Amino acid sequence: MKKLILGLGLFSSACIAAPVGLTGSGMFSCDIIDQVYGFSAQGSDGTNTVSIFVGGLLGQQSFTSCIGTSLSGSTLFSATMGQASINDISSPRFSFSIGGPGTLTLFDVSQRPIASISTVGYIGNVTYTTFNQSPRDIAGRFAVVATPEPATWTLCAAGLGTVFLRRRRRTHRSEALRGGV
Repeated sequence: MKKLILGLGLFSSACIAAPVGLTGSGMFSCDIIDQVYGFSAQGSDGTNTVSIFVGGLLGQQSFTSCIGTSLSGSTLFSATMGQASINDISSPRFSFSIGGPGTLTLFDVSQRPIASISTVGYIGNVTYTTFNQSPRDIAGRFAVVATPEPATWTLCAAGLGTVFLRRRRRTHRSEALRGGV
């Protein structure tokens, strides 16, 4: 039974496509009234090709950084405009999210989904410039990268190391108990 469950798990993970990694660059500008951004990103996994060009208003009001660690939006109902494509399908109507694993979905004129794909892109290398001598008036640039920052990898490695050590300790403890019986 365990072999069957393991086999099904391996089979299902092989059938699920990995997300397409996105790379690109963008800009942002925030003052007390407006918070705007624009970016372009593209990626390919060898089978699927994705591209996004988008500009819009940031959804959150933040007086510290303006740009967060993620961006998401839709050209359907908001002041966001752009163009996106998945393989040979292109549309000015789409929803997106970056800042980790996300999805790009294209819509037709009736707002029905026509294509969707899993993506992964992280916001990194953010640079800030203050204008109008106010800390609330911020502009800058950022990069969209397909892999997280090195600190994220370090945290993942530390977590895996902790799991390994706990499992090893548990194995040694159960062997000691069996040997003592």
